[in-house]
Amino acid sequence: DALSLEDQGDRILLGVHIADVTAHISLGSPVDQAALERGETFYVPGRRIDMLPRPLIIERLSLSAGQERLTVTLLATFDRTFRLLDYRLLPTVICVKKRLTYEDTRTQFVEEPLLVLLHKLTRSLKEKRKEAGAGFLDLPELRVIPGPDEEVTVRKVFSDTPGHLMVSEAMILMNHLVATFFKERDVPALYRSQPPPNRPLDPDGASNPLFPLRAIRSMSPSRISLDPAHHYSLGLAAYSQVTSPIRRYADLILLRQVQGVLREERLPYS
Repeated sequence: DALSLEDQGDRILLGVHIADVTAHISLGSPVDQAALERGETFYVPGRRIDMLPRPLIIERLSLSAGQERLTVTLLATFDRTFRLLDYRLLPTVICVKKRLTYEDTRTQFVEEPLLVLLHKLTRSLKEKRKEAGAGFLDLPELRVIPGPDEEVTVRKVFSDTPGHLMVSEAMILMNHLVATFFKERDVPALYRSQPPPNRPLDPDGASNPLFPLRAIRSMSPSRISLDPAHHYSLGLAAYSQVTSPIRRYADLILLRQVQGVLREERLPYS
């Protein structure tokens, strides 16, 4: 994924760019069939099993700094109060200027005016989702690391950097607007939704270390359907996942639907 931002005075232009996997993998090709059989990239302790061939990911699909790459881009225009004014989806060629790790953003974002503005914008997007009823559970990722002599280490990784906020909110925004794009044009698509929790949570139990796990168990399972519906934990009226076509086949399906509309071609899926 790559992000861009332009300060246009009274307006702010946010760009969210994802690799155009459709340009390199045609529907029904041997690589496509192999990806369909896998369905997604699997992560297991000490290794990963990629949905797509690793050389293709590295040489053509990774948005590496200094390399021109084919992408699908969301351009979202906001006013200075971070209110969304309009958006466009379009095929693009980009060249990443700078690669940052999440840890880099702890120090560098305060020195870069555009990163500061991007942080404020994405923080506002999160607050607006919260006002719409979104729920947030700050759970660490548990990373299992196998070592010598059958030794196993479990490490907690917290997604608490400014970069985590900027990337996650930008991806949620793109997935939401892609769902809106499909809905407005009556394009066949896969929508994700989630009903309200199946039982109420006691807010006084928030100090309990097991509270986040209990909160997750109280959540209703998410659903996938052909009709848009409200996603409770995201606080959004419509949601489709398209931002990870390298590691999820369902995202590749929806990216093909987007490109079918943009190129004014026959849609690949009914």
